[in-house]
Amino acid sequence: MPESYSYDHRDPNSSDPASQSSAPATDGASSAQPGAGAPPEESAAAAPSAPASAGATRGSREYGLPAPADAHGPAVSHASTPSSTGAPTDPYADTGHDAREGDGAAGGDASFDPAHPPKPAPGTDLSSDVGAALNFAYRAFVANPLAFIVPGVIYFVVILGLIVSSVIVGFVVFFSSVDAWVASGSDDVPLRPLLILYAIMFVGALLAMPFSLLWSTGAAAAGDKIVEGTKPSIRDSLLAPGRVILTALLVGLITTVGMLLCYLPGLVASAFLIFAVPAAARGASPVAAVKESIALVRSNLGTALLTWLVVQVIASVGGSLVITLVIVIPAAYLFELAMFERMNGRELPDPRAEEQAQTSGQGTVTPVA
Repeated sequence: MPESYSYDHRDPNSSDPASQSSAPATDGASSAQPGAGAPPEESAAAAPSAPASAGATRGSREYGLPAPADAHGPAVSHASTPSSTGAPTDPYADTGHDAREGDGAAGGDASFDPAHPPKPAPGTDLSSDVGAALNFAYRAFVANPLAFIVPGVIYFVVILGLIVSSVIVGFVVFFSSVDAWVASGSDDVPLRPLLILYAIMFVGALLAMPFSLLWSTGAAAAGDKIVEGTKPSIRDSLLAPGRVILTALLVGLITTVGMLLCYLPGLVASAFLIFAVPAAARGASPVAAVKESIALVRSNLGTALLTWLVVQVIASVGGSLVITLVIVIPAAYLFELAMFERMNGRELPDPRAEEQAQTSGQGTVTPVA
C-alpha cells in the first residue's frame, strides 16, 4: 500500500509557540492516540491535516469571497461564502434546488431534482439571458404601470400634437400657394408649395424629437431604479439624469450621420450602440457609455445582434398601432437594460418580489427566473 504524506502548513520560522510544538499530553490516554510510537511517516498519515487558514488568499482578495463590485453593481459569485454564523451559504438557494447531487445519507439534499438543474449564470446561456430579460421587462412594466403609462401618455399627446399641427399648417400653406399659382396662370410646375409643405412637416418632426428623447431616456432611468431594487416614480420617468439624455443625443447623432451615408452604416451604428443608454442609466458618462456599448457588442456579437433584432421586432409590431407606443417604448428600453445587466454577469431582481417584500415588511428581492 503506497505511503501517504501530509504537509505541515505551519511556518517553521514563526515565533508563535503553538506553531512550533503541540500541547503536552495531560494523562496517559495520549499514548493511545493514532500514530503514537509509529515511524514519522505513519504518524503524519494518521494525524488529521490542519484546516486551511481563514486568511488564505488567492490573488489580491480572500479566497472564497465574492469578487469586488464593479462600476455598475456587484459581480455575481458562484462560490460558497461564509454567512454571519460561520456556516457556508448555498449559492443556488434562490433557485429552489440544491446544487449537490445525492441523497441525504450521502451528504446531499434529498430534494434535488435532476430534471430541474440550477439555472445558468447570467451571461453564459443565450436563451436564459433573453428569457430573463423579456420576463424582467414584462414584470417591471406590470409592477409599475403608472410610472410608465402616465409619462408615455403625456409625451405621446405632445408629440402627436406637434406632428398633426405641422401637417395641418403645411397643407394650409400648400393649398394657398397652389391657389395663387392657379390664379397666375403659370405653366411651371409648382415646386415651391411642395417644398414649403415638406419644410413645415420637417420642422414639426424636429420639434417632436426632444420629447421622444425625454420619453425613451425616462423609461431607461425608471428601469435603473427597478434594477437597484426600488420603485420608480412618475417624475423618474418624466426626466432622466443629464448624462442619460446626452448619451441618447450622441447615439442619435452618430446613427443619423450613418443613415446619411448610404443607410447601412447607420444600421451598424445602431447595433453597436444599443447598450449605450443602459450603460449611462447605470452610471457611465456619455463617452464612456458609447465605448462600453461597443466593447460589449464586440465581445458578445451574437447575443448583441439578437438583442438588436428583438428590439426591432418589438418596435415594428408594437408601433403598428399608435396607441401601443405607450407600452412599446418602455418595454424596449427595459429589455435593453435587462440584457445589458445579464451580459455583464449580473442577476436581475424581480420587481414584483420587491413590492411583496415591502408589503410583508421584508427587504429581500429574489432574482428573475
